[in-house]
Amino acid sequence: MYDKDGKAIETAISDANGIARFEAVDYGIYTIKETRAPEGYNISDEILNVEVNGTETGKTYKAGTITDTKIKASINIKKLDQDGKVLRGAEFTFYDSNNNALETVVSDKDGIIVFNDVI
Repeated sequence: MYDKDGKAIETAISDANGIARFEAVDYGIYTIKETRAPEGYNISDEILNVEVNGTETGKTYKAGTITDTKIKASINIKKLDQDGKVLRGAEFTFYDSNNNALETVVSDKDGIIVFNDVI
């Protein structure tokens, strides 16, 4: 959590339900942003703004929701024969950890297959 001047004033780690709490916050205008994402996720660039005013003591303010996205990657494979020549038309299937087929790709003229957006 950052104050109106951009100075970091408090940090919080989200709980098992994804909720981060900042306790005993003084009155003012604050910015909240993610500084470290859970393993396997990208850091969000979303910024939340919240104003804590003096009209209600003990009030809970909901600043909003920050949504993380899973890190995705691509897998490139080059298929060669025993002589080191590229093989066109070789079929590869990508499976998840439960052995479910997710995608099947055929090697191109250069022997290349690509699985995109692998989580």
